[in-house]
Amino acid sequence: AAAWGMEEKAVSKLNLALEEIFVNIVDYAYPAGGDHEIRIRLGRTRDQAVVTTEDDGMPFNILDAKYENNASVAEEKSIGGEGIRLVRELTDHLEYQRDGELNRVVFRIGIKKTD
Repeated sequence: AAAWGMEEKAVSKLNLALEEIFVNIVDYAYPAGGDHEIRIRLGRTRDQAVVTTEDDGMPFNILDAKYENNASVAEEKSIGGEGIRLVRELTDHLEYQRDGELNRVVFRIGIKKTD
């Protein structure tokens, strides 16, 4: 992050979005348990950090997931069930692809301060 000149707020957004995606994979993608591999790649374009996660869990399209959209992240009073909405609010671009047996989620966050 330092080498890329990422703003502290952008680093926080990246870390929180990645944590939410990772926790959802661990908690929900493997109901039968067993050994699995989760891959995380971090890259960048000229002005964005690009994070790709891949897992061999149950198909789950983060873009099709439903959630209650009645409060902003700052207004949340309870924890749980809000991870997808949080990821959508934190990221500048979010995409999903099912590639064979893999779920692939790609998200982008601007490197420089945006507010």
